[in-house]
Amino acid sequence: MRKVNLTQKRPFFPRLLTPAVAFGLCLALTVGATYFALFSARAENLGRFERGVANFVTSLRSRMNIYTNAVVYTRNLFDIHPDLTMEEFRRFVQGMELRQNYPGIQTLGYAERMTVPQADRRLKALKIVPELRNWGEDSKATVYPILYLERLHPTSTNNASGANLAATPERRAAMDRARDSGEPVATDRVTPFQPDAGRNPYAFLLIVPRYRQGLPLKTVEERRSALIGFVYAGFRVNNLFGTVADDMRVRIPFLVQIYDGDKAEPQRLMYSNADGGKASPILNREVQFEFARHTWTLVLSAPEGFLLPSATSTPYLLFIFGLLLSLAVALALRRSQSARREADAANQAKSIFLANISHEVRTPLGVMLGFTELALEQNDKVEREKSLNTVLRNGQELTRILGDVLDVSKVEARSLTFDPSTFSLTSMVNETIEAWRPIIAAKGVEFEAEVASDLPSHIVSDQIRIKQVLTNLLANAVKFTERGKIRFHVGYNRNDQRIHFIVADTGIGIAEKNRSRLFVPFSQGDSSITRRFGGSGLGLALSREIARGLGGSLVLQQSHERVGSSFELSVPFTMASENSATKKTTMFSGDLSGRKILLVEDSEDNQILISMILSQTGALVSVAKDGQQGVEKARQGGFDLILMDIQMPIMDGLAALDKLKELGIKTPVIALTAHALREERERALARGFSAYLTKPINRAELIEISAQTLSN
Repeated sequence: MRKVNLTQKRPFFPRLLTPAVAFGLCLALTVGATYFALFSARAENLGRFERGVANFVTSLRSRMNIYTNAVVYTRNLFDIHPDLTMEEFRRFVQGMELRQNYPGIQTLGYAERMTVPQADRRLKALKIVPELRNWGEDSKATVYPILYLERLHPTSTNNASGANLAATPERRAAMDRARDSGEPVATDRVTPFQPDAGRNPYAFLLIVPRYRQGLPLKTVEERRSALIGFVYAGFRVNNLFGTVADDMRVRIPFLVQIYDGDKAEPQRLMYSNADGGKASPILNREVQFEFARHTWTLVLSAPEGFLLPSATSTPYLLFIFGLLLSLAVALALRRSQSARREADAANQAKSIFLANISHEVRTPLGVMLGFTELALEQNDKVEREKSLNTVLRNGQELTRILGDVLDVSKVEARSLTFDPSTFSLTSMVNETIEAWRPIIAAKGVEFEAEVASDLPSHIVSDQIRIKQVLTNLLANAVKFTERGKIRFHVGYNRNDQRIHFIVADTGIGIAEKNRSRLFVPFSQGDSSITRRFGGSGLGLALSREIARGLGGSLVLQQSHERVGSSFELSVPFTMASENSATKKTTMFSGDLSGRKILLVEDSEDNQILISMILSQTGALVSVAKDGQQGVEKARQGGFDLILMDIQMPIMDGLAALDKLKELGIKTPVIALTAHALREERERALARGFSAYLTKPINRAELIEISAQTLSN
């Protein structure tokens, strides 16, 4: 009898294709695709770096050619007018506008070959008394006294008129090469005749020979015999290469180091703009730059972050700058009734404000765009969450900045509003401490919190405004404190029924001369502090106005440079019992299951965002892209709630609401708008909207207001 095997084996391949294997294959494909993308990006950045290096060298060579032409033009002037006067020479140099057209040239001069007696007689005839007579008394010695000299830069305070141009080996060697070749020659790095104290002492000269006209100049001997003198331009290294590097930095953020000679030897370093910046270990190039029979070694490096892609942010910046510019113009018009002098000062302050607020807006916006790109490329969940949290945090910071700008406009219009209510003081203080503790710890600074034991449990005041001032004070303390500690003290004075908040730090402190401008809008104590630490110049001014609106005060208790500062916020209040503080509020779970909601919104991104938020609560969301389409869908009926954007094409939200009323549709409508002013809210509610939500949309607030409106 044949045996039958009833336990058949599964095919080999399906047994291998387990979930783990499939995950591994997908992960491998993902890693491969990611590697390919990274490789392509790096190759693109490398090409961009190489093109940048080539452009930098080309631009530098073009700049040096311009300098050479200026010196040659001056040599030609002496050939045409050998009996040139000092005043004519000065007018010629000024006419070339060298400081504007040839930035970097410090001096332009002319030295002539002669014996010592001839030099003494010539200088005496020209009434030149040399500050530096750097030649001996040998009557047969050949010297090159500087007969004509024009200083072109404010830092060129030393007068080398009458000095011997060939007094140092570096200059003499370059003069000999120029004489024998008949071409412009640059010297090795030299020390000026009288170097400025505290400055980079290095300089170099660009020397052009001048010969007697009509004589043959084909051989070295002929050129030596026909030599009359030299026209030269003096360059201080920092002024020349610093200007070139600054020009390039606008387009190419390179770290530049320039060495004298054909090797990058530390002892031959002439210029560096690194300023402690860390260069990329991959993207750096050493280039031999040959010019005027001289060699410089350029070391060009990309700084850290060069490989990160940058996003195009122009539309966003245009919108933000347009908003800020409108606010600035409105504020300027309100101030135009004051005296001319005060108006000019205010306009200047607002210009500074626009520059500062531009930086403050660019910073979080740039971080948001950059980390969003990173998040799109990251596969690791933890790293992606870090990137998204960074985007969220900077978005909240951007919202705070714009909120400060709006609040300052309200201060200018004397329409800053306050909303006193009963709240738990102890809870607010504890929340503030816990919110700032990790932020301060991340800065590496100690945080010391002191809370009085006799604080009243519940009070009546404006909790949001108090927290706004505390946020500004603590943010400033964190910003300006590099080491030491930050102290947050909360005390209670029964006599005057006030809560006293003190924020003290061990930061940079405030100079006596700058304290008067601390609480002036659009101003900061020191512009150098603004460049180093940032800031819009609104925080303290706005905080003082809020403190006054609360009936209290905000003062600088004390401050010493490099020791620290201490600010005190004093707020009066009304005592409230815990029973009166307990409000009868309806708790909304956020469950909108089965509720049909019509979203009328023209922005596709907002359509997706709001629909996803509401759908997660169980709501059934339909979308209309403008007011007219929203009215048509609402007429079909069946909706429990309508979310209506105010500004839309074809038919805006206000017109759509009027049309719904005309049709007798009584479905509650919540307004969605980017207008955050209180007047806009009151106008919308008076028009007939059931509630009012501002953009950017807050997820929790959207769900809570929707649920509350439906329950009513």
